[in-house]
Amino acid sequence: MRFIIRSIFPRAALAGTERGTQFTWKAALLLAVLLYSFVTLPLTINDLFHYTLYSWPQRIVTLTVLLAVYIFLFRMLFSFSRLWYNLFYNHRAWYRNTGIKPREVLEDLGLYGEYCATMACEANLRRHRMYGRILNNVVIPKKDGDFNEIDVVMVCEAGIFVIEAKAWNGELIGNATAPTLQQKLGNTINEVKNPLVQNITHCNYLQEYLYEKLTDETYEKVFEHLYNTVILALGMKTDKMNFVPHPDGYMMMHPVRFKTKNLKKFTGGAHLSREDVNCIADVLEPVAHYSREQYEDMLQQRAVMQNQGAYSHPVKYYNAHGTRQMTPRSIEWEWDTVCRDNGYYRTYRNNIDGMFYADPAFRIKEHGPAYSSLEKLLQDNIRRDYEQNAGQNAE
Repeated sequence: MRFIIRSIFPRAALAGTERGTQFTWKAALLLAVLLYSFVTLPLTINDLFHYTLYSWPQRIVTLTVLLAVYIFLFRMLFSFSRLWYNLFYNHRAWYRNTGIKPREVLEDLGLYGEYCATMACEANLRRHRMYGRILNNVVIPKKDGDFNEIDVVMVCEAGIFVIEAKAWNGELIGNATAPTLQQKLGNTINEVKNPLVQNITHCNYLQEYLYEKLTDETYEKVFEHLYNTVILALGMKTDKMNFVPHPDGYMMMHPVRFKTKNLKKFTGGAHLSREDVNCIADVLEPVAHYSREQYEDMLQQRAVMQNQGAYSHPVKYYNAHGTRQMTPRSIEWEWDTVCRDNGYYRTYRNNIDGMFYADPAFRIKEHGPAYSSLEKLLQDNIRRDYEQNAGQNAE
């Protein structure tokens, strides 16, 4: 019952407590106004139609204003679409994938964020009549025996959306490419990890995994149409976020905005066929849908291995020159880049935002000396370019 009530009043239960059931003062005020209006509505209608003081135009205008106020309050407080979704909870993608009961969702704010993200994905597919499959708790195995967990992956005709779900309140302030952001809650400011940057790591490991499992032609579609997506379940404000510079292919938004967003328009059309969607989802199916007990066991095993010094690898940076075969067009691209190498995985620096992205199809032909510091490597590159330009100008 508590879960159904939470479904009807999703905007009234966003206080940010651990259980997330306390009403905010704004929502409580709106609810009080709405209840008062319902109590006084019969009296208002009686006055309008039984006293000749009001002309018919005045009556129509008054009723129109009342109707507009009620619609506004309903939209602010009630969500019948979420109520309908939860009435058939056992048949939804979230429960089919996780088996998590409503009581557990209410008691864990992290689960509530993932549940809202899954619900938004399912609503988007249904709203835009798009074929797709949703996977929860996708655990990508790493080459060193560790693993990387992704909250939600939606594979659909528009592309692959790697989703990091956060049940945060307040307001986010900072740069989209910074490692940390400021979370403002009233007069309190906390420092939190940037979920967009955090999700880049998830995207990189997912690309490495799919490269090993898919054909070259199918993987090329993954490489070109994989999108870093952050869903903020409690409606956190992002007005003061700086999203420039940043390459295309990322989103940070509320579940309500995500479920109404035309993803085909965002990605430029339908890039995956139904066969492609099923092929990619079938590859991910064996590493998805772990139970909470299984996942907790995996976390405990990881903690033991980390205490023994496992999964800690020195990172080196170097300039690299290589090529990439663009299947199926048989076009070979050649360029210089900065590589980050930990002995198991290589990622490559994007010159637009300075972040490192996976490209397992990139083949290094030659590379320069290794650096332990990225800043030192970039400084040497700037000095080298300056000396080369100075030499060319002198000639």
